[in-house]
Amino acid sequence: MSVRGRARGIPKDPVKLWLDMSEDPAWVYTEANAFPLSPVNGQRCFRTDIRGGMLFRYNASLGYWLSDQLFTDTLTSFASITATTGYYWAPSSDYDLWLTRAICAVFQTTTGAVNFFVATIGKRTPANANTNIWTQSFTAITVNTWTAYDSVLAYLLQPSSHPILAIDLTETGASTIHGAIGISYRLRAV
Repeated sequence: MSVRGRARGIPKDPVKLWLDMSEDPAWVYTEANAFPLSPVNGQRCFRTDIRGGMLFRYNASLGYWLSDQLFTDTLTSFASITATTGYYWAPSSDYDLWLTRAICAVFQTTTGAVNFFVATIGKRTPANANTNIWTQSFTAITVNTWTAYDSVLAYLLQPSSHPILAIDLTETGASTIHGAIGISYRLRAV
């Protein structure tokens, strides 16, 4: 293994295999069942008590420990939708989620200023109060062609206060749509 032009031996611990712990202090990490008390930006901690062991990095601008692992889930897939339709996705409730991206691919049979769909993702409270966190209009896409969208998100989803994501497809005019909507996220641990 070569790092910055110098040969290195392979560490015995497989978790440390891809980490060069001597070059940059941000790469040094602790292995524990709790986070360090005074972290610096970029500091890493391998939490042995979370999901069988998981590496986290401290984001000082957010004040959060976020998983190095990026998760991507399909919230819903749909075919031949011709009217306003809603879907729901329940995240795992063991950790908060830092939502990073909304990903979508659609195929629409008609489009324009009169016939189109608008997709939204909203976070819902237990009392069903909704706060939209993403909106995408499909008015200017090429008809009968798959079109992909990738939008940056920056939202904290706390399953304790918002246990459901609501995905709504709202139709204007007369159109048919097919596709899928997903999100990418990191776990936030405390």
